[in-house]
Order: sequence, then C-alpha cells, then structure tokens
Amino acid sequence: MFYLARFRAIQFVRKKQSAVLVSLLLILLIGVPTIGHLPIHRTNIQYSDPQGDVSDSDFDIIEIRSYSQFQYIVLELTVAGIIQTPDTEPTYSEFIYRINVVARGINLGPHIYSCAYQNGVVSQYGFDVEVENATLRIFFPLTAFVSDSYMIGLEGAAQYVFDEDLTPEDRDSNIARLLF
Repeated sequence: MFYLARFRAIQFVRKKQSAVLVSLLLILLIGVPTIGHLPIHRTNIQYSDPQGDVSDSDFDIIEIRSYSQFQYIVLELTVAGIIQTPDTEPTYSEFIYRINVVARGINLGPHIYSCAYQNGVVSQYGFDVEVENATLRIFFPLTAFVSDSYMIGLEGAAQYVFDEDLTPEDRDSNIARLLF
C-alpha cells in the first residue's frame, strides 16, 4: 500500500511538472512575439551635414544627433563655429537653431515636435537646454510625446537673417520595435 501511494504521488508530481512545462512553453510562444513587437523610440540617430555649405560658420550645421539619457532624449546640434547665445553680443538674437523630433503614432501619421532655440531658450516648450561652444543640447522629456507616439526621425535647421542651413528631412521611417 505504501508503494502504491508513493507511485501515485510520483505520478502526480510528474503530471504537475509537465503541466508547468507546457504552460511555460505556451507563455514563451505567445509572449516573446508579443513583447518583441512592442513599439519603442528610435533614439540613437546621427546625421552629418557638409561643412562650408553656408557663409557663416555660426549657423553652418555639421552634425545633429540624438540619444537616450534617463527620462530624456538628448537632441544635439553642432555647428562649425559657435552657437550664438545671449552672451555672444551683439547678433545673437538673429540666430535661430531648430531641432525637429519626428514622431509617428500607432494610429497617427508622422508629426513634428519643433524645438527652436533663440536668445537662450527653447521657445515652444521651455525644455532644459545646454550650450557648449559649438554644440546645442536640448533635453526632450519622454513625457512630451503624445500618447502612443514614438520618435522615428530627427531634422535640424539653423537660420540667420535671410540664409539657412537645413539637414535632410527624416519623416519616412517606421516605428522601431523592441526585438523585431
């Protein structure tokens, strides 16, 4: 009788282990594709722009890039000269530096968050900003995105009086996915 009870207990444990194993396999088969297809921001973007394509080096863009940092996407625009700020009298107020974050929603087409820097501030949103010689950094919070909207591209512009330097448009990318 003892052996029969032990045999049944072993069979019960094996059935339970098999059920747990089958459940785990089902979760993996369903979960991995679902999790792998989750949308994410395309944050690591970098574009170069030819130096010398405009007359003034202070608005001659040579690079724009973005990267993730904590709860922000850091947007950087680098010029051949220096970024004009309120400390670089007397012409700083005529310079406008713009970084556009291109986003796309799950159910929305592409839309633009335009961050224009002039006179020491990002006028549209009041985001934190940092200027270090030739590089402008704008700290774009992830909370600024419309719900179910994800970064897909980055564009830059620098303007001075009647001239401007533009990077290529970047509006056709798809939403990035976590794994595939």
